[in-house]
Amino acid sequence: MQGTGNKFTVFHEFVAKHFDESAIDELRLYIGPQKFIYIALTDGIILAAKSFHYKRPSSVLFHIDILDQIMDIAERLLSLSPSKVEVYYNTNDFTFVPNELFDLNSIKELLGFNTSTINLIPQHRTIASQGMTCVFGIPKYIDAFIHKHWKNAQIHFGSEKMFDLLPINKDENQIYIHIEKGEFDLYIYKDQKLNLYNSFEFANKEEFAYYLLFVLEKMGANPETVPVYMLGDIKEDSEYYNIIYKYLRYVRIVEPKSMHRNDIEDIIFHDMIKIYF
Repeated sequence: MQGTGNKFTVFHEFVAKHFDESAIDELRLYIGPQKFIYIALTDGIILAAKSFHYKRPSSVLFHIDILDQIMDIAERLLSLSPSKVEVYYNTNDFTFVPNELFDLNSIKELLGFNTSTINLIPQHRTIASQGMTCVFGIPKYIDAFIHKHWKNAQIHFGSEKMFDLLPINKDENQIYIHIEKGEFDLYIYKDQKLNLYNSFEFANKEEFAYYLLFVLEKMGANPETVPVYMLGDIKEDSEYYNIIYKYLRYVRIVEPKSMHRNDIEDIIFHDMIKIYF
């Protein structure tokens, strides 16, 4: 459904039959380069969820313009007054630091090793399962947008929950590919510890295969033996699955057992996997 005159598409919406806005005690939001999602929960159970998709904005200000348009029609979202609000911001402006080397007083310098920190507010999140801290930057205008609507919001790194969810299996070395519309996240584990994480945009199946195989080659991964697990917007009859299966011996689609679907449809369940499990 395309909003008239808007720059976004309402991708999907879920509202439980017993939805009661006064009962909502937690709100989680995801702000990414191509989508905005919210889920409203009561005692950990989703009662409402909605996702909006849009083309990647050319600047932060254009991104704010799209988010403002979304808020103009998000009456249900604006009517909620939860005690807990978490916002997961997806960005490529990040770095990982071993916990023993992390220094809060040097957070801007740590972020500056990998990216320009101009107009970025440094944030950090401890990834306990990996023994490291993720230092990332959120644009000042995005931070202002968030706190204008949710003053008590806690800012998280976009893929933060995935680091605690993975790895699912017990192989010494394994690779996970989380596929979304036009982009995928790559997680490479060695000895059950995260060895590499990165995000890639792609326009077609050929680009998808090229980026994945290029990284695996550089990492020295053996395509005959390394397990590759795919999750997200992917099925065995997908063109993305089929092209990877040509080059890699062990490819499997997985769904984390800890995810509770309720009666949520596949299409939105996989869209919001980064903020709910």
